[in-house]
Amino acid sequence: MSDRKICLLPVFFCFLLYCRTLSFDLSWLDDYYLLIEAKPFLSDIRNFFALFFTDVFITAPVGFYRPVLNMSFMADTLLNGGSWFFTHLSNILCCAGSVCLLFALLRKLETGAFTACILALLFAAHPAAASAVSWVPGRNDPLLALFVLSSFIFFEDYRRTGELKSLFKYSLLFAAAMFTKESAVMLPVLCFLWLFIKGRDNSRTDLNFIIFFSAVPFLAWAGLRALSSTGGTSVSIAATFKNILYLPLILGRNIFPFDPVLFSPYSLLGHSFVYALAAAAYIFLVIKMFAVAHRDKDKPAMNRLFLGLAWFMLFMLPTFAAGDGIVSGTLFFEHRSFVPFIGIIITLTAFRIPAARLAFVRTALSVFVVFLSCVSFCVSSYYENRNIFWQEAVKDSPEDFSNFVRAGMFEEQRQLYGMAEYYYRKALELNPEQPLLHASLAGIARRKGDLNKAEKEMLAELKINPGYEPGIRWLEMLEKESAEVSNENSCDE
Repeated sequence: MSDRKICLLPVFFCFLLYCRTLSFDLSWLDDYYLLIEAKPFLSDIRNFFALFFTDVFITAPVGFYRPVLNMSFMADTLLNGGSWFFTHLSNILCCAGSVCLLFALLRKLETGAFTACILALLFAAHPAAASAVSWVPGRNDPLLALFVLSSFIFFEDYRRTGELKSLFKYSLLFAAAMFTKESAVMLPVLCFLWLFIKGRDNSRTDLNFIIFFSAVPFLAWAGLRALSSTGGTSVSIAATFKNILYLPLILGRNIFPFDPVLFSPYSLLGHSFVYALAAAAYIFLVIKMFAVAHRDKDKPAMNRLFLGLAWFMLFMLPTFAAGDGIVSGTLFFEHRSFVPFIGIIITLTAFRIPAARLAFVRTALSVFVVFLSCVSFCVSSYYENRNIFWQEAVKDSPEDFSNFVRAGMFEEQRQLYGMAEYYYRKALELNPEQPLLHASLAGIARRKGDLNKAEKEMLAELKINPGYEPGIRWLEMLEKESAEVSNENSCDE
């Protein structure tokens, strides 16, 4: 069979595994702002070019500039009727395209057709893919993978042939990747490392051309971002380095993802021993394979090991960046491993299996794909609708108050004040000194008409947060409302 026919298998597998998501609703986390609040803007095709000058959160800028992602959301909005069918279909298409391109890259790296196919299936079945497909905002990672993989493939073509048209395609797709997600900035670094690993042929590659075609997309992105209404980013260096310390744990989760989460603080991911053991086993095998390849002077195997490790590290590092905020930006999302996991897949192609054990290894890999498929099938169900999503979110990290805060916020937006109050009080049990929670409870009590309870909650807020000026003004307004209610009651009597 030709490669084109073989790669249809993992693509079909991807559709088969995730087709159930076509009937899903939204989670009401980021997708509430990206699709519901932004719908009036996205519904007008005349705003297409304006997407290059807006934050990804159109109605509430937070400092993320991702116009290509918003373009895809605009296309979905124009196609959708009363459902989110085309929105979820786009996620599946992005994942399937990424799987197909991974197969193409593995073949270009001289991996056997069967091995490339089974590894593409492994990639499609991984829970990182399940989260990226099932959760609408997770699309930015499969979309990034589409551009990063295709861009790297064209870069490899240029490295081999020296044809400028391949370098131009690399540059164009790198630009698309930059306008999709900021972590694409690591792609040129990876390409230069690959040149160093493989050794540069001066007769075919020109570093000046490579630098130029890498710099132009980045400068275009930086210039348009500066002109946009995107808010400034606030990065906490201390929190970022603290997150990086969890790298071995995240590596283990990628190797053996038996307990995926929707999102959770790094410190509360759990199963640290199991994941550390998985990471240690993987590192041991990589070192062993490198020693074998070095002994046998198998340069292609060593090159793939270096490339895979560099890929994982470079694309994993930006995910640890933490900002200042209510949760200090120290949350782990499964879908963020989607692009870095490609690096682990590449390293697996360097593993040399003795002929006597080949059948066993193939069977074991097939069983592992089935295992991951079952895990991913369960994970995707957590994104079916907002009720299931938030129930699972608080189960993931029952000791993390921030999940309860978020759950309360979105239940409050849905005007389900009883559930919102429940989540806020659970958050206060975990962190009694958290500002603004009592203020939110005061607002809920006021909407219910219980002015006495509202006053007590706001006084509790001011006790924690005495400089909260809106609370002081709010109490003054509440006193006026109470006086008006008293006067109305007196008149009725």
